[in-house]
Amino acid sequence: MKTPALFYASVLFLFAGNAIAAPTVQDFQSSQQTDYVLTKHGGGPAAVLENGDMKLLYTTGQLNSLGFDRTAEGMYGKITAQWDFSILAGADGFGFILLNTADYGTSGACPAVAGEEPTLAGSFAVGFDVYCKDYSGNLGEHEVSLHWDGMERANRFSEFDFRGGQMRRAVLEVDYVVGGAEITLSLDGNYVYDHFFMEEMTPYESRVAVIGRTGGVSTVLYLDNLNVTFEEPCQAAEVPTEVTVFDAEQMWPGQGWAYRTVALPDDGTIYERVIMEVSLNQPPEGWDPWDRIMAIYATDDNGTRFEVARYITPYSKEWTWWMDVTDFQSILKGSRPFSLWLQHWAWNTGGFLVTANTTTLQKLKRFRRPVDNSF
Repeated sequence: MKTPALFYASVLFLFAGNAIAAPTVQDFQSSQQTDYVLTKHGGGPAAVLENGDMKLLYTTGQLNSLGFDRTAEGMYGKITAQWDFSILAGADGFGFILLNTADYGTSGACPAVAGEEPTLAGSFAVGFDVYCKDYSGNLGEHEVSLHWDGMERANRFSEFDFRGGQMRRAVLEVDYVVGGAEITLSLDGNYVYDHFFMEEMTPYESRVAVIGRTGGVSTVLYLDNLNVTFEEPCQAAEVPTEVTVFDAEQMWPGQGWAYRTVALPDDGTIYERVIMEVSLNQPPEGWDPWDRIMAIYATDDNGTRFEVARYITPYSKEWTWWMDVTDFQSILKGSRPFSLWLQHWAWNTGGFLVTANTTTLQKLKRFRRPVDNSF
């Protein structure tokens, strides 16, 4: 496991003004709109224009993408994307991506990636999956996932079935706040994500891309009326303060507790957000074969122990959690005893390596998660 850590910082970003940059606009009919590169990845047929819409998918074995030119130079605190789409039941789906220009340039093709699971290092994306549920946990049929910096960070079944022959209106808002970004996504006014907090997602210069994929089963995907606005120019802030609480602490069912005393910032600053990151890695002896409940506690100056984080381990795989522990900042300062607890029912040879870090940040724009310390 990766060690739990806490993160502390003064300012995530500074607004440089209220200007709105040139939007990314494309209706696939009008002139003087944003240029794009249409790419056929692999052996399937290319996308085609049909009756003023972009027909990105229509048969099996396709991987087609649209890579738009950058229209907004620099970083922005708020990005709003709207587009119309129609997708039939089948397989596999498509993704909307804000490509990081530092990695993928200011123009050119979108990189080849699974359309319904558009995971790219350094970039944010939304995946729309219309395939059936499978053994790997893919919810499918009408699933919407959020991806950031090479990881799927959220995955939800959309109560609103966005499949079918009619055009749907997607509205995506990315609002950068201290400690990450708030993601809001609605489909025909039905919210799939509403101010979902994406920890550690920081502003970056971006351009738009859309990619779709079919396999042995096909679907039909139309796109139209893309409009992406970039507001509130901003600049990256100083690197936050990160404190390691547990560093690759080896836990196994025969050892229920680990203890550390850690020096946390104690200069009187009131932080707007404190994030705890907890990661699991495989120890030399291998994984514990079972899922386990783990928790991290901090003890205050009166000797009272508070649970600040709780999680359930996945089966034999690495994982990382980000938890907002801001409401505990009154005790997350100075010389602080921490304890790490592992539920165990039987002895096994395997276990977990646990790493935890804390990060603190100031000037929270909005969002504070409620804390439930009852267990």
